[in-house]
Amino acid sequence: MDIKFINEVRASLKRCRTNAIRFRHDDFLRKHSIELALSKRRFIRDVTAIYG
Repeated sequence: MDIKFINEVRASLKRCRTNAIRFRHDDFLRKHSIELALSKRRFIRDVTAIYG
């Protein structure tokens, strides 16, 4: 797996967390941002476990 790709996903994860903070007063957008962040975190964990 390309480390550049994983770093891009990590940067995207950081943006999702930032959006969750920014949308803290809008329940739908906050929930959506948190779900995306958790999904990306799971993806990074799975990919690094498979490819090292």
